[in-house]
Amino acid sequence: MVITETESDLSGSSEGPQISPTNTVAVAGVVFGVIAMGLYAGLFYWVWRLPDSSGDLQQLQSDTPTLLKLVVLGGSGTLLNVVALILCIAGLLLPMRSRWLALAGTIIFGAMFLGIACVVLLGTLAP
Repeated sequence: MVITETESDLSGSSEGPQISPTNTVAVAGVVFGVIAMGLYAGLFYWVWRLPDSSGDLQQLQSDTPTLLKLVVLGGSGTLLNVVALILCIAGLLLPMRSRWLALAGTIIFGAMFLGIACVVLLGTLAP
């Protein structure tokens, strides 16, 4: 009996490279990215609660605990966002792994990083 190529493909005993469905590097990147999103949400919540008047903002400059909270939230979120972006890019480069999650993470966390960088840049340009 001669086995044709289509019969061997249907039997599941193909000799070609098989792609693993899980990309653990990309999964780790997405987990870090979701944590970064939570930290950014906390940062924007704290910034939203800040006073609007210039006198109150001058008083805020001497409030070290509040400024420290804002810097820790922003710095931690940015660090985790960069780590997530690096892991998702690394997940794209791994051979024999599914790249869908890595591609989605790279797009989402790259856009998130650029958005936060633009907000910081615009905030430093404001008088």
